[in-house]
Amino acid sequence: VRARGRTMQFWGDIITHYPELVRELPRDAVALEWGYEADHPFDEHGALFAASGVPFYVCPGTSTWNSLVGRTANAVENLRNAARSGLKHGAVGYLITDWGDNGHWQPLPSSYVGLAAGAGYAWAFDANRDLNLADVVGQHAFKDATGIMGRIAVDLGDIYRLAGFHFHNASVLFRILQADPDDLIKWMQNNEVPEPAPRLRAVLDAIDGIMGNLANVEMQRPDAELIKREFTWGANMLRHACWRAMWVLGKERGTENDTLRQWLQKDADKLLPEYEAIWHARSRAGGFRPSMARLERMRQPYLAGDAERQR
Repeated sequence: VRARGRTMQFWGDIITHYPELVRELPRDAVALEWGYEADHPFDEHGALFAASGVPFYVCPGTSTWNSLVGRTANAVENLRNAARSGLKHGAVGYLITDWGDNGHWQPLPSSYVGLAAGAGYAWAFDANRDLNLADVVGQHAFKDATGIMGRIAVDLGDIYRLAGFHFHNASVLFRILQADPDDLIKWMQNNEVPEPAPRLRAVLDAIDGIMGNLANVEMQRPDAELIKREFTWGANMLRHACWRAMWVLGKERGTENDTLRQWLQKDADKLLPEYEAIWHARSRAGGFRPSMARLERMRQPYLAGDAERQR
């Protein structure tokens, strides 16, 4: 790498897990200290990196993977925490990560909230630590004079919190969509999940309230209509997750609602082709098939119900 005039960067787990090996590292390599939860120990790890003498970046993330539309509160605190600790311990860089995981279901604009927040914290932490994120994203990312689009993105990214269940590195609504119904039933039984239906209905009501403002957005961007489609698809997937959970809840209690199963099948039949359309409107083909295959697996249990009825 050095011979080609480049600087090597490496994920810094070796320093946190095997500090005795630090002396073997080249002094001109850059370690990447990564962590994606709000409580990631950037401060503790930053002290280790500073003591090692190896230059390092802090690498938080947008928290959009495993979520559909982001996890705003987690992303903001993760990004803020990284900037604060990086400054304290002399990090030489700040890298905002944005991944796909379990497919890549989240549309690109879902990441604008985390990218904007991280850019502000990295550039001028003290000035921006309390910035109005909805206004900043609306003005600079979405070019929306009304301010509505930024608020939609920020608020929709916090919907997962209303469901009342915490998952590491994911939202519960995303997990509901990717989990097999039988596995979901076992999870509810093993974790003694309290009555979730009222919270799921609260999520549905909140989604309706947030998305009801989309028609009033005035984005001055060439892809404005695509962005609206992408957020609409994401919101519809969140709705689907709520209804899927209620269907599974009925199965767990021996009172499966077959009408709801049929509705979920029809809804999935609309969600899948729309996903394909918005993917190819913005992204290269690579990665599409594995992501689509996960959506097809989401739909499969609804089709299995028809097969059982025909036996």
